[in-house]
Amino acid sequence: MTVNGELDLFSHTINPMLGILALVLPTLKNYRGGLHLGRYYAATFVGVGMAYVWMYFERHYQWWEHAWSITFSTHTAVHVAILSCLWQLGSRWRWASVAIGLSYASLILYRHYHTASDMTLTAAAMMPELVMVWWIANPKSRAGHRNAAHLPARATARISSPEAR
Repeated sequence: MTVNGELDLFSHTINPMLGILALVLPTLKNYRGGLHLGRYYAATFVGVGMAYVWMYFERHYQWWEHAWSITFSTHTAVHVAILSCLWQLGSRWRWASVAIGLSYASLILYRHYHTASDMTLTAAAMMPELVMVWWIANPKSRAGHRNAAHLPARATARISSPEAR
């Protein structure tokens, strides 16, 4: 197999490999305590599903091609959705997600699958929905912040501790 053939194969297998990681890693002991698995998997399904919904409507109506003369990058949309799942696993995966995303974009550019503007606008279109999905899926981001934001840290700890009840 040639180098171009290997790069082609790799570019088509990276999203499935990352998807498997996003599904398996939360079940490991390291991540079980920090995630609510039901919410994580529901948000994963919704996030990746949104990429395919975007693809369906773009293929059907071709809004992007008519408005900006660019194509919707389904590869990028799915990639960003999967990376948003890995992002939830902590700071190490956040740094890795950025590095993987930039590397993947470079590969897609090198292979001439999409232009930089195709990928940038696709990722930018996906981000607000993904942020909303993960905000809804993470009860920590909503629950305690409104009620305890004005209290000092010691008061918050006393209120939430089991001994105080």
